[in-house]
Amino acid sequence: MTTISVKEIANTIQEVMDEIKEAEFGFDLIWVLDKIPTECVSTWGMKSPAVNVDLTKKIRKMADNDLLFVVHENDDVSEYSIIYYDTDNSKWYTNGYEEGRSEINAADIDSIWNSYVALTDPDEMLDSDGFFYNEDFLEEVRQAAIIVSGFTGVKKACDLISSVLSNSNFTVKDFGDTSAESGLIGTLTVVGDYSGEEYKVGYGRPKFRLYHVNQDKDD
Repeated sequence: MTTISVKEIANTIQEVMDEIKEAEFGFDLIWVLDKIPTECVSTWGMKSPAVNVDLTKKIRKMADNDLLFVVHENDDVSEYSIIYYDTDNSKWYTNGYEEGRSEINAADIDSIWNSYVALTDPDEMLDSDGFFYNEDFLEEVRQAAIIVSGFTGVKKACDLISSVLSNSNFTVKDFGDTSAESGLIGTLTVVGDYSGEEYKVGYGRPKFRLYHVNQDKDD
């Protein structure tokens, strides 16, 4: 049986940390992170200069995935890729995308985050009192949910719709042809709790979507 000294372990850790700190782009970082225990990835990876820490924290919160990083993939500091580890397949992916593109910029992420805040933060949450017409409120909630569904998954986005509408005394009667597999939030049928009036609210897919949430479970 081979015995490894504490000094050898410390030296190995230091070598890995040095490699992480030298990883300037996403693919370089993946190469290093693939060599370390999964439980160390979340914190150690943040030391890489390729990682935008603020944007990473936002996407992690929405995607509920700490094994995820927003990283530079080239010298254009305005554009990023999203790399994340799929524990089911034991594989890294680089999949922040828009119509076949692999890049996403900070403004896009901040816009998605603002939609998430509007659906989750009690102090910032969308409320029907801020709209003259109920239809405008319902459409705004639906659109925010579509935007965030690319990171939260369709099921969670629909749960957020139900929660926000419930706070304003509306109930989702039916989610229509909503499909987690297709990344689609379908036409909603919404009923006013007091008036009993029924509304139909359109459908759509998000601009950016991670592959791992394309087929989130419907349980």
